[in-house]
Amino acid sequence: MSEKLVNEFIQKAEAAAAKVTRVKTLDEAYREVLNIIHEAQVHEVGCVATDMTQGLFPLLKEQGIKAIAEGAPRDLARLEIGIVPVDVGIAETGTVAHDATDLYSRYFSMLCPVNIVMLRTSRIKENMTEALKLLENSGIYPAYMAFITGPSRTADIERVLTIGVHGPGRLHIILVDEGE
Repeated sequence: MSEKLVNEFIQKAEAAAAKVTRVKTLDEAYREVLNIIHEAQVHEVGCVATDMTQGLFPLLKEQGIKAIAEGAPRDLARLEIGIVPVDVGIAETGTVAHDATDLYSRYFSMLCPVNIVMLRTSRIKENMTEALKLLENSGIYPAYMAFITGPSRTADIERVLTIGVHGPGRLHIILVDEGE
C-alpha cells in the first residue's frame, strides 16, 4: 500500500463530495457503518454478503437492524442505506469500482439514497489501467462493472446541478488498512 496513493484517493474522493473515513481494522469499519446507520435512524439496510461484511451481520442484528442481502426489487427500493464492499479504488479520480454482476450488489450501490462502500487500502491503484490489471490478476471478469465517483449528480434539467437523482445522494467510503 502506498500512502501517496491513499492520500490522493482520499483527496479526489472528497473533492467529488464523498465522505471518506480511514480505519485500521474491519472491526473499526463495522463500528463506522453502525455510526452512519444510527445517524440516519434507519432499522433496515441492504448489505452485500461477502467475506468483508460477514462480521457485520451479527452486529447489525445485535443492534436491532435488519440486514437484507436479497429480495424482490420492489422491496429493496424502500431501503435507505446500501452497504457494498468494492473491489478496487482509483487514486487519480477518487473512484471506487466493484463487480456488480450480482443483482443485489448493483441494487445496493445504485438504488439506496445512502451508499456505504468498504475498500481495503491495499486495493487502491494509481489509475484505471492499474485497477483493471488488479482485477484481471485477481480473476475478476465481471459482466457488469460499477464505477462510482462521489454521489450521483446530474445537470440535465436546465443545467442545474442536482444530487441523488440517478443514484445515491450520499456516498460514504470506509477505507480499511487491515490486509486481505
